[in-house]
Amino acid sequence: MDLMGERGYNPAYPGPANVNYTAIFGGTSAACPQVAATAALIKAQWWRFYPAILLYSYQVKEIIENSAEVIKKIGPQEYIYRLNAFRALLAISRGDVNNDKSITVADVNYLIAYLIQGGPAPVPVVEMADANCDGRPSIGDVVWLINYLFKGGPKPLICYKYPNNY
Repeated sequence: MDLMGERGYNPAYPGPANVNYTAIFGGTSAACPQVAATAALIKAQWWRFYPAILLYSYQVKEIIENSAEVIKKIGPQEYIYRLNAFRALLAISRGDVNNDKSITVADVNYLIAYLIQGGPAPVPVVEMADANCDGRPSIGDVVWLINYLFKGGPKPLICYKYPNNY
């Protein structure tokens, strides 16, 4: 934490102007707290959905890496990525169609109302309904959720398909 006032550190703006904040903050010093916070959000969200299923550190790492956005290509196989906490949470939240932090029969009802009766769209984004990760909400997702909830079928998939620019 930087000191406020004249005793603070701000190499970009020496002198009395703008002494309270640094204009240079990047690299691992900036990324570490953001990645740690995103990892905590992922683990908290996972625990709400699947309290009996462990989420391992390597899985959290994969979720963060696979949900990051490519913002610039700098070499043949080198890219600059931007962390995207929303996409990371969306990757593990598929099936929570009504966004109430749980996957229940209410999500099945919500999805049927959306698909068949023209009810409200899944919130906050339509991709919340894509439980089987085929790229679109459909009756297949209704069947997937029913199998998960009532027949011991697989949980909604961790999915990295983002057709919109989130």
